[in-house]
Amino acid sequence: MDTIALVLLILIAAGVVYVSAGILFEWFISAIIFLSGIIITFIGNFLTLLLQIAIRIKRLFLKTKHLLERVGVS
Repeated sequence: MDTIALVLLILIAAGVVYVSAGILFEWFISAIIFLSGIIITFIGNFLTLLLQIAIRIKRLFLKTKHLLERVGVS
């Protein structure tokens, strides 16, 4: 009787470990996906900001060039 109880206890413990490992692995994967989404969003916002700054600098350069052409400075 003790051997059967010991085997059942080991099987139950193994099942609990298996289920816990599955839940922890699932949580780990979901955390990685969540963090990668945040990183991708941050990088996208940063690149958009850089693009807007570059466009504004280009417009300012073109306006300055046009103004200098109108004044006659080469």
